Amino acid sequence: MKISEIPAIILLGGQGTRMENLAYKHILPSKQWLPIGFDKNLEVIPLFWKSFSVLIKIGVKKFYIIVPPREIQKILKFFKHKLGEKADIKVINRKLFSEIDSIQENQDKLQLFFVRSLGKPTVQEVLFLKRVLNTPFIVICADDYFEEEETVLIEKVKRFIEGSIEKIEKENKMGIYSFVKDKAILNKNVQERLLFNLNYGSQTKKFMITSLSVYSPRVFEEFVKNKNYHLGEEAQEFIEKGKGDGFVIDVRGFANVNTPEDYKSVLKRNFLNLDTQKFK
Repeated sequence: MKISEIPAIILLGGQGTRMENLAYKHILPSKQWLPIGFDKNLEVIPLFWKSFSVLIKIGVKKFYIIVPPREIQKILKFFKHKLGEKADIKVINRKLFSEIDSIQENQDKLQLFFVRSLGKPTVQEVLFLKRVLNTPFIVICADDYFEEEETVLIEKVKRFIEGSIEKIEKENKMGIYSFVKDKAILNKNVQERLLFNLNYGSQTKKFMITSLSVYSPRVFEEFVKNKNYHLGEEAQEFIEKGKGDGFVIDVRGFANVNTPEDYKSVLKRNFLNLDTQKFK
């Protein structure tokens, strides 16, 4: 199966409760919209855009994007502005389940389907899509930041997804997870649940799990049993029991942006010197 044949779920609906004392966060749809730089037209680049852009460039054609319900019109305007005629954009109403079965797709364009967030654990957010996800599918929480040259990152993410599809098809795995090396971690305080001791070569080393993952549609059997999971919380169990596997994406830096300190660590590596308050 090709990358172009599988969809991606982008989780853009996080409330960012640990970011409350960051003033700029309160005028944005969610923390995933925090600015991390400027493009060539001097328009702000939101935190999530790099991951989203990489998925487009490796060939993903269809996206289900879960967003804060109150901000959906603002979000639609942003995507229409950025993508223009390249994308066919639709909103799926959770109350009209028949809508999702009758979607008419335009194969010549990117397909973006926006779903209003329930504000619940992420497993419950994606269970709604179970009826249309009958192939392997990609998931990424858009508060992850990967620091790497874009062309290099595109190639590494492509290899990860192609390897994941192969594992799912040939070894019947339910979930394939991506990890970064300990030296790449930009977070000052990492939640213990995100750290894994894995065999790497002839040694056991510590890695941090990212939200970039690929699932088999069979995983919904497990998710129905564990609706209070957040995606990724099943990774340890799946890997230990042989239901899942993982690959290392060797990047220069990685942060899961949950706190103002995490956000500052990303900015320091991007465009702003926070010690002098001047551009580099």
